[in-house]
Amino acid sequence: MDKNKLFKLHGEYVMQNYAPYPIVFDKGEGSLLYDSDGKEYIDFLGGIAVNSLGHNNKDVTKTLCKQAKKLLSCSNYFINESAVLLAKELIKGTHFKKVFFCNSGTEAAEAAIKIVKKYNNDKNTGAYKFLSFTNSFHGRTVGALSATGQDKYKTAFAPLPDWFEFAPYNDADALEKIIKKPEISAVIMEFIQGEGGVIVPSSDFISRLGLLLKKYKKLLIADEVQTGAGRTGNFFAYESAGLKPDILITAKGLAGGIPIGAVLTNEKLSGVLKPGDHGTTFGGNPLSTAVGLTVTKIIKNKNFLNGVAEKGNYLKNKLSELKKKYAFVKEIRGAGLMVGMELSPSVSARSLNEKFLDRGLILIAAGSNTLRFLPPLIIKTEEIDKAISIIDGVFGEIKVL
Repeated sequence: MDKNKLFKLHGEYVMQNYAPYPIVFDKGEGSLLYDSDGKEYIDFLGGIAVNSLGHNNKDVTKTLCKQAKKLLSCSNYFINESAVLLAKELIKGTHFKKVFFCNSGTEAAEAAIKIVKKYNNDKNTGAYKFLSFTNSFHGRTVGALSATGQDKYKTAFAPLPDWFEFAPYNDADALEKIIKKPEISAVIMEFIQGEGGVIVPSSDFISRLGLLLKKYKKLLIADEVQTGAGRTGNFFAYESAGLKPDILITAKGLAGGIPIGAVLTNEKLSGVLKPGDHGTTFGGNPLSTAVGLTVTKIIKNKNFLNGVAEKGNYLKNKLSELKKKYAFVKEIRGAGLMVGMELSPSVSARSLNEKFLDRGLILIAAGSNTLRFLPPLIIKTEEIDKAISIIDGVFGEIKVL
């Protein structure tokens, strides 16, 4: 269909809660996307960390086709093989004991909140609140939105549940003032804040958090919706932090582009949900979990994860060279292939998105003024080099007063 006609129909029939760029993508291959006019783009967005194995991955496609010919859905009144095997694969090598499958990160956050609330109700602890962090993002549903520490996402939907208190992220001294309150039941935390601008926690912050969780006997929910599935060079980001979360939520890249979410619980919380307590119509269906199993097995390979870490270091080194060249680049930070480049206020990161698109690079801003790099985990170094060349070209045209 003609692109202009398609955008006209979109305006007539689709709710306008997004502001799409004037591009219609037609196909993809690896880390490259092609629009309806045949123009090639290097994908450094990856569906916002979703296309972990890139576009048109042969293993993903093979699994999709094979499972689609067998069974798409059978409801959770029955078990299905791929869900059981994916749960086993996710738990293997971790301290977690059980998995609940859903369809997205925000659904996983909702389930985690419910598990903690029921645990405290069952134990009659009286604790009902959570500690979250400023600048955080946990999802768009009412519960997950309440946990989010950014007013721009919340104001239009107030009032929201008052179950959440917020501490400054990376402020170790501010933690204890809230976490010690008897009504606080758990801490929910991203191990790298993605939507907040790729903010990495300091080792001191992580160390103090661990001590305070133990001292005050609080639960920890690790939000690895974006950092999970190999994004940081470990399968889960918490692995390099020295903490063992009671609950972990993940989604995005777990099935390489097919909607899925998962909640992993430790032994203490594994028996909290009883039949009828929580559920999902589509979560854990044979199709999504079959693809998730394929993707997870590929990414959990040590050589694959080492490759993510190596390419992430390569990307950061290349971006650091640009930092030396351009005074308006403030900081390069991140882990693996989740990298942020913060710009000074004199240059708007968001204003650069269309300039990058015009030159064939898909790159978006996050946080207050940070360019966020989330390419497929199979990105090639020559594609990184090409992206750096495009960024260099755009930066070279910027005139800072």
